[in-house]
Parts: sequence; C-alpha cells; structure tokens
Amino acid sequence: MHNLIRYYYQNKYKIWGCILFIVLVFLSIQIINRILAQNNEQILKNNNISNNIKENTIINNNSYLVNDESAITGENINNNSLKDASTIIENFITACNNGNIEEAYNYLSTDCKQEIYSDINKFKTLYYDVIFAGNKKSAAIENWMKNTYKVDIQSNIMETGNANGIKTQDYMTVVSEGEDIKLNINSFIEKEKIDKEYERDGIKFTIVDVKTYMDYEQYTIQVQNNTGNSILLDSQQSTKTIYLQDENEAEYYADINEIPINMLKIENGFSTSIQIKFAKTYSLERKTSNIIFADVNLNYNIEELREKKEIKIDL
Repeated sequence: MHNLIRYYYQNKYKIWGCILFIVLVFLSIQIINRILAQNNEQILKNNNISNNIKENTIINNNSYLVNDESAITGENINNNSLKDASTIIENFITACNNGNIEEAYNYLSTDCKQEIYSDINKFKTLYYDVIFAGNKKSAAIENWMKNTYKVDIQSNIMETGNANGIKTQDYMTVVSEGEDIKLNINSFIEKEKIDKEYERDGIKFTIVDVKTYMDYEQYTIQVQNNTGNSILLDSQQSTKTIYLQDENEAEYYADINEIPINMLKIENGFSTSIQIKFAKTYSLERKTSNIIFADVNLNYNIEELREKKEIKIDL
C-alpha cells in the first residue's frame, strides 16, 4: 500500500494527465458524434424535401403533378382536364425558365392580355422580371377549384441546392379559346359579359361586365343621367354605401377611395363609365345577386332640394 501511495505521489502529474487526456478524448468523441448526427439529420431532412418536391412537382424534370381533387370543394376533376391543365402550366413555366418570353406570352388568354398585359413588354416587366428574372424555377401545382389552380413558384432546388428559396404564389385559370387552351395568370380568373340594364328615378344603369380575380370582383358600369338634375352617385363619406350582396345577403364593400369623386358626379343628359372594385373573394358558392348604391343624391346642385336614394340593381 505504501509503495502504491509513494508511486502515486511520484507520478501524480502523469496520472492526472492521462486521466484528463482520456476524458478529453471521450468528450471529443461525444461532440463529434453529436455533430455527425445533426448533419445526418439535416441531410435526411433536405433529401426528404428534395424527394417531396420531386414527387409532388416534377417528374423527369419536365412534367408537373396535379392532384385530381379540388382543395376547396373536394370535387374530382376528370383526367383529360387535369392533363390539359398540367400541360399548359408546365409549358408556360418551361418557357419562362428558358427565357422564351414571347412563347410564354402567347400562352395567355386574350382577356388576360387585354386586362393585365396589353403588350409583351408589360408581361416581361410586371411578371417575368418579377418572378423569374432569368432564373429557373420549379412549380408545385394544386387543383384549387373548377379550372383554377394554385401554383407555387420557387427556386429550383435541383439547381440551387437551397430548399428555402423565395416562393411566389399565383393562381392560374385554364380557359378555352376556340380549339386552343390558354391561361389566365396573376390571380385573374375570368371576364364575363353582362350587358344588363336597370333604370330607376331617371338614372339608367348598364352593368357591362365583371372581371373576377381571386381576391376581388371589378364591375364596369355605365350610368346615364336622365333626371333633369345633377346627380351624385356617392358622397364618399362612408366606405359602406356601395356594395355587393350575395344570395344570402352577405355584403361585399367597394373600394370607394379608388374612384375619383368627379366620376361620381354626373350632369343631366350626360353618361359616364366607371369601374368599381369590390372586396369579394372568388367562390363558386357565393353568387352575387345585387349591386347597391345606398347614398345616391338626386339633386346635387341645389342643396335644399337634395334627396338621397338607395338604388338596388338586380343581377
């Protein structure tokens, strides 16, 4: 025992040095193992993301997968419609990826061109340069409702290696033009001609058309003043005096501040055409039934004769 104690005191620095070395080696191994485990977990996570993107958006680097059930209504879409939709959206994305701006522009419908991109330069500046700008993107396509698809456009992970690239969400609607299939993009759903007339108290309203977007509806309305007086369609003192009603009498208010007040003043014998935007999200179930002007002044020029009316236009 005395020999052991004497040996310890004679060599205690070496002994503790060895113990410290062993502890450091053990801790280093633990740290290295933890780092390797975290790296493996991240690699697995990235692989899963990559695989999900491959499985859900790209097949053979060209074909885009579209689910056959509406995300909103649950309705099944027939295979031919899905094939047509996936093909034209794929072709549009591919043309943008390849920088073929004219080809991409030609996939747009006539209405989409007229309402949003009246020429190819506007399309390039307002859409291509904003979303693609010479970079290749991948697209995840989801059947949203009817012939409208939610398209998530983001940096192609196969090229950038970045699974967290900036993502742009668009809603694209597939429409027929004769024998051709075209696209409405940038959340533009459709343009519908109405040409319905309504007359009350000497004011003739013609509802010309409605342009439906994912987040709003925009009506073009011609107003002819035959009252014998100057009229004011709205005083703009409230944001709730021009609105849509659906069949359940839910109300969707106009963005009244976008309308210049002089467009709402109409002299006797004159007419004007105004566009009014209503905050109504696109829905197949909520059909618009009325447009209501609740603050119409029938004799605007003579203060003591001013008379306000509510005019309800059936659609």
